[in-house]
Amino acid sequence: MNYLIFIYALLTFPFINSKENDYLSGKPMKIGISFITGSRSHIHYILEITKILNQRGHSIHYLTMDHFKSIGNGYNVTYRSVGNVAMDASNFKLKPFTRKDDFFSGITGIDKYVAEVYTRSFPHYEDFYKTHKPDLMICDFSASSCVDSAAKHNIPLVFNYQALGYAGKPPSYHNVNSGLEPTTIEGLSFLERL
Repeated sequence: MNYLIFIYALLTFPFINSKENDYLSGKPMKIGISFITGSRSHIHYILEITKILNQRGHSIHYLTMDHFKSIGNGYNVTYRSVGNVAMDASNFKLKPFTRKDDFFSGITGIDKYVAEVYTRSFPHYEDFYKTHKPDLMICDFSASSCVDSAAKHNIPLVFNYQALGYAGKPPSYHNVNSGLEPTTIEGLSFLERL
């Protein structure tokens, strides 16, 4: 919960811009949000936060693969394609998961998919950073090309990490990771889930 509150505070209150090294004092910002692989759980709560950011005058660009474009429907975001590398699970070889396995040990072939996504999406991020010059990027943990390119261009970055494989106690929101319970992400807003 502390992480989610930190992200919310970071995005909704003025902060120091590393480019100008001064307070923005509520000046509208150009913010990019991105995820390129996974499911809507990677980006849904950030899209919920964009509702508040839009009300405060910030402009939001949603960068993702073509097949994830519709996830941004209904939010006041500008879509920007970073390519079209569809995940085809038939290319992965799965083995039964045991308690000793880490998250990816049972999925053979995913490394090739991740490498292809990185290679194809990186030039799109480069172009976006050069042409739009965002004040802040929020990159999903699965979007390494977003993170690397933002760092290369000295763009302030928030690293979005959903709670896959949390250690210790369960997260404070309503989902039970790796459980059979249906997700609450579709029926509750971000703030209701805290």
